[in-house]
Amino acid sequence: MMCLFSLKSAYCGVNAQPNAGPFPFALFGEDLDHNSVRDDVDQAIANMADSQAQHLYLVKYAQLSSQILLHRYEQDDYANLLFANDLYDEITRLRMCSTKYDVDGKDAYDLTNKLNRVIYNTEDRILAYLQFEKYIMPSALAGEKGC
Repeated sequence: MMCLFSLKSAYCGVNAQPNAGPFPFALFGEDLDHNSVRDDVDQAIANMADSQAQHLYLVKYAQLSSQILLHRYEQDDYANLLFANDLYDEITRLRMCSTKYDVDGKDAYDLTNKLNRVIYNTEDRILAYLQFEKYIMPSALAGEKGC
């Protein structure tokens, strides 16, 4: 059984769906250091980050973004809605609160957009992101949560 964890909740059993083939770990890619970030993304972060603060921020962003590729959306159900909106909230909060990582808003914007080109660098990864995106509710932006 595979479990995915977010700051607010855990979803276990996402790999135990009936009639589902083996989990597409190739979609996620190789992660030899087991930090929940693909090795090619780790290398891009090392090349992109100008400071330790930027490095920490980008690793956290990549870890959250990696969960998008690990979740299975074959069944159109409420769990996908909860998962996608929880994860979207966390990603948005990280970007909005980038100053907690000593990364200003402009740098956060530029760095995450640049990193997204590495994270979602294949058609299958882009399609996985679009599956995630279809579950995001506009009301996800309405909540007021502090940093």
